[in-house]
Amino acid sequence: MQNDETRKAIEAFAELAALSRWVPWFPKTLPGRKPGKVPSNGQRKLSTNDPAHWMPLTRALALASEWADLQGVGIVMTGGVEIDGWRLVGLDFDDVDADWRAPFDSYCEISPSGEGRRQFAWAPVEALEGLADTTAVAYPGCSHVEIYVGTSARFLTITFTGSDGLHIARLEGGDVATLQGMLRPAKAPSTGVAVEIYEGGVPVDFRRIDLTPDQRHLVDGTGKIDRSEVLHGLLIKLVDGGHSQEDILATLTQTPALWDYCLSHRNNDPTKALVFAREEIARAYSRSNAALRDRLIGLNPKWQQEQPFPPATASAFPPPFPGPMADAVAAYLKVAPKPQPDLTTAAMMSAMAASCGSFYRLPSGGRLNLYMLCLAPSGGGKALPLGLANRVGGLGSNARVIGTPGSWQGLEDALLSNKTTYCVLDEIAHLIAAWNDAGATATDKQTIRMLLALFSAGGGEFKGRALAGKDQKVIQHPALNLIGFTTPEKLGSAFSPDDFADGLAGRFLFVFTEADPPLRRMRVEPELPRSVEKTAQRIAGQFMLLLGKDAGTVIGIDEGADRLLDALLTEFDQYGRNSGVEWKRALGVRSLEKAERIAGVLAVWSNPARPVITSAHVNWAAQFVRASNAAVLRFIEKNVHGGDVQANAAKLLDMIRDGKTPTDENRPGERNAHGKGLVPRSALLRRSKLDVRMFDLALGQLMATGDVIVGTVPTESIGGRGPQTRVVALPGQWQVLEGGE
Repeated sequence: MQNDETRKAIEAFAELAALSRWVPWFPKTLPGRKPGKVPSNGQRKLSTNDPAHWMPLTRALALASEWADLQGVGIVMTGGVEIDGWRLVGLDFDDVDADWRAPFDSYCEISPSGEGRRQFAWAPVEALEGLADTTAVAYPGCSHVEIYVGTSARFLTITFTGSDGLHIARLEGGDVATLQGMLRPAKAPSTGVAVEIYEGGVPVDFRRIDLTPDQRHLVDGTGKIDRSEVLHGLLIKLVDGGHSQEDILATLTQTPALWDYCLSHRNNDPTKALVFAREEIARAYSRSNAALRDRLIGLNPKWQQEQPFPPATASAFPPPFPGPMADAVAAYLKVAPKPQPDLTTAAMMSAMAASCGSFYRLPSGGRLNLYMLCLAPSGGGKALPLGLANRVGGLGSNARVIGTPGSWQGLEDALLSNKTTYCVLDEIAHLIAAWNDAGATATDKQTIRMLLALFSAGGGEFKGRALAGKDQKVIQHPALNLIGFTTPEKLGSAFSPDDFADGLAGRFLFVFTEADPPLRRMRVEPELPRSVEKTAQRIAGQFMLLLGKDAGTVIGIDEGADRLLDALLTEFDQYGRNSGVEWKRALGVRSLEKAERIAGVLAVWSNPARPVITSAHVNWAAQFVRASNAAVLRFIEKNVHGGDVQANAAKLLDMIRDGKTPTDENRPGERNAHGKGLVPRSALLRRSKLDVRMFDLALGQLMATGDVIVGTVPTESIGGRGPQTRVVALPGQWQVLEGGE
């Protein structure tokens, strides 16, 4: 509840309370800087440049009370606060002492820090003409005073404490002269010489950008600041805000204070100053998040001329990561009868992950286990990569390498707490086909469910079956790694697009090569490099050293890598959101998780005792995941949507369009869907006479091409609640699926 002092202080601002000039704020302190105040409504930052973000005092106070992080309210001075020919003046006195006295007989309060004072007064508008906000003014009894009349973007916090009960006074006579003497003259406008030497681009509208106080000083040419440092930060902000290089250059050359800064660094030579401006932009770009993102997702055309970073080819797998991986891949390719670089790199990546077990973990708690699928033509050189996975995965004592599990019970019995169970499978397509078949046994279906659960179970525990007379088996932090080899043709008959949306396929990293290199004689057995054996032993030794300690080893992430992962999150999120295909959206959702796991594995193999993910690890992992996603697209296009699928898709589309699909009157869901003019999925399946897998493949094709939409409607007409019936509709019927009639 407000005390009397606060209530009286609020009354002092009565004539300002109804104006949309107020914002709540939260504190933010940067190292080496004095405490800052950030305008916010509790959910997002507010801009002191955008009047749409401002509000009346009562609303600001209500928000400040509602949100725990908000510390108070402030009044926005930007552009000047004027009422009936009077302009509000705010004076901010820092570090006052016992001898300090306010210059005017007007409202005064204690600043948020408790060490300063803040005073407000009204001055005649005409008395302030030609004068501007002024900082670092000497005044008795304090370190300095800053005076704001609205010529720069600024808000001043209000505490409503320590006031003397006075209202905000209107200054006259000598008080006006005193104020004028404390303010500085406004800077004369630029001569515009920069426009003559650079006419490209459109200057940035700083009224639409949330500048820091120092950045506002820089733009306005006010205050005592480190202009070089502040300009660098401002340019990074503009780059990360999506502004083009041309627009930023136009901003530097056509904003008087910024152009004067450039001129001052090149002896007032406009030509040299323009070169300097370009150099400053390039320097800022190199340190921006945008540059990091561009290195991740390929060349940004807007910066092509000045920033020639090599473009990333999304479909290309990265070369082996330097160190043990590169050593092993080189050794195996040297003697391989059919060298397959991508498959060999994938096999080594998988084996390296298997060596980590669940002893190592990411800061989020996630473990490093990976599922990998390697596709190559029949006789295309899969044998040696498969042998490499077996060999490296079994090094040390941190993994149990197994072949094809005979049943889900057998897989469960092979699981180890905190250690890897590593499945290395040849011709995995046969297993997947059995698991996915419409007539799959209960055992096959349970195996699929286990594989889905074990992909993410490393951070907790996995509860197995309860045997007669024994307690239920509990595996702490299981680490199931899996790598399978097969041909794309065989896998194409086992997977449907839906498997990538909500099934096992979406968990896998795909490596798909159509290369069939000439056969060579294998003259010697591949020799595993010492660097691989030594690092695997160090990882196993680290595990044994801390055996029994549940904490294990948390993998660190350095600052650059952390920023790259944030950029990757945006990239992969947009990858999924920009697709209208459900299984492609699912790939986007899983992509960051896979990339983080790969980066973690690389960090462990770089330094088993103190693993730290670096930018190099993230870059490599990101490119591997991008190439995997591209391989999935190529695989589906070439091997899932072919021949019979296309014909069946055309057949289904004709059935959907002709409106003659019979429904079962004994099924209320089919009756209700038919009444809405929609085709029940179950009825369409019966009419097509296709088996479930071929039906799903054909329907998935139609969904991917946008010819049909699959959704649900209530089984009964009960307003959308209760059981739902799956239906198929043409795009024009989308409103019905959304609940319209």
